[in-house]
Amino acid sequence: MENSAALTLLERLSKAFTELQARRDASSGDKVQWKEVEEHFCKLDAVLKEKFIQLEAKEKELEQKELKISLLIAERKAAVAAKEQEMLDRVQELKDVAIAAITAVASISASHQQANSVPVDDESRDKGNKILFSNSLAMENKWKLFVLFMHSNSLKDFLLFLY
Repeated sequence: MENSAALTLLERLSKAFTELQARRDASSGDKVQWKEVEEHFCKLDAVLKEKFIQLEAKEKELEQKELKISLLIAERKAAVAAKEQEMLDRVQELKDVAIAAITAVASISASHQQANSVPVDDESRDKGNKILFSNSLAMENKWKLFVLFMHSNSLKDFLLFLY
């Protein structure tokens, strides 16, 4: 009996050892798979970190481009505003020249009419007609010059010419 008990115990021990061996083999297979999974995730982590660094660099580059573009836009807006103001000043200058010319011509015309309204004798009338004719030519020439000066840039020259 002792023998059979020892045999049974030996058989059980052999079975347990075989089972343990099988589990160890299965466990070592799992270890290999686990290491492969761990390596895969380490590689994936490294790739993601690299992409993150690249994206941060692109983001900084885009921010710099955006800053440059916004500065360019601000410069161009300032240039446009300056041009607008320059053109408005030029238009105002031309308006002032036109008003000064019209005022000058009106005063010349008014003084001319006053000179013509005075009764004169025949000799004075002949002189008056000559003066009237020369004044109308002068006025016509002034109008022509006015048009020329309107197309020029020199307000100062025009006003000096009138006076």
